Amino acid sequence: MHLPNVVLASLLLAAGCNRRPDDGFSERLRVAVRASAPSSAYVAGEPTRTAAPGRKEARWTVHAPMTWEDFAASLGPNLGPFRKTNAPENTLRFRQHLPGDAYTVEMRPTEAGPPVAVEVTFVAVPD
Repeated sequence: MHLPNVVLASLLLAAGCNRRPDDGFSERLRVAVRASAPSSAYVAGEPTRTAAPGRKEARWTVHAPMTWEDFAASLGPNLGPFRKTNAPENTLRFRQHLPGDAYTVEMRPTEAGPPVAVEVTFVAVPD
């Protein structure tokens, strides 16, 4: 192996060893935040994160110039890679399972609208 290849291999190994344990959570959170706001909606501020043993959570609010019913209909059966599942009335729930982790996105209106305000909760737990 040539010296430049050894240096490159060392850098790649070092980068892999320094991964933060929440990288999967952070990436799934970014996907959920983007997917939670239909084209005419916006996310108010940055998600607030919390963590407990075996659980990570983030919350944010989405505002849209429509009613809750129209907002819910605009999302369809999927929220990006998250699939719609059963949920109580006035709640939308989407889930995604990846090897070792389960992710849930729940959405509830805090103001029915228009404009609607929707509290979004993103939870990650070991699977």
